[in-house]
Amino acid sequence: RQPEERLMFNIDAVTGPGGSGVNASPDEVRRLREAFPDAHIAIGAKTGGTSDGTTYTEAQVSEMIALAEDVGGSVFFPLRAELVTPQIVERLEEHGAVSIWNSPRTYELDGPEAIAADEQRFRDMGVTGVIDLR
Repeated sequence: RQPEERLMFNIDAVTGPGGSGVNASPDEVRRLREAFPDAHIAIGAKTGGTSDGTTYTEAQVSEMIALAEDVGGSVFFPLRAELVTPQIVERLEEHGAVSIWNSPRTYELDGPEAIAADEQRFRDMGVTGVIDLR
């Protein structure tokens, strides 16, 4: 295997719930794909403070999908645990693996049993990527 086959870029290329700005423009993501055609690109949304019940919007999900289709190749969608619904997972999984992450400051889990239960809940939603819960 070539080193770039094991290379992953995690890019907040969409403005997500509570977020402002992005870390890379669509043009920069395209150039990255051109430079590393076999690398994995995680297309995320830059998020910030949110209130209970906030989720990714249809427009944000559509923007992530459009960018994934544009850059092609292996793509992932890293999503913040508390902003995910089964419908969002279903839409994104058609275009790349969904991964889940959390920050204990905004999505606290009380011990290993709660983490295992939440991991199963996300798998039941159809998440096929990495689940990184703390």
